[in-house]
Amino acid sequence: MNRLMIAFHRCVSPWCCPYFSTVHEFRTLEPGAEGLLQTAIDQLGFSARAYDKVLRVARTLADLDEASTIETPHVAEAIQYRSLDRQLF
Repeated sequence: MNRLMIAFHRCVSPWCCPYFSTVHEFRTLEPGAEGLLQTAIDQLGFSARAYDKVLRVARTLADLDEASTIETPHVAEAIQYRSLDRQLF
């Protein structure tokens, strides 16, 4: 099974899966990742909506790495994707 399918099957039901829920209990960040995200919000001017989207992408990246928490590299990559998205549109 590929990594994407493994990450998808980790969800018990649609109601507890971080992709279908906005509940923050599924998004446990390590302290360094939280600091990096706060710095990005301050320096790049991310909105609350952008913050939520960055967290969702970071959670997806963490799932693909089979990590139980969102780590600093996951947040950094998600911020890069969001910054690229802002430059293109």
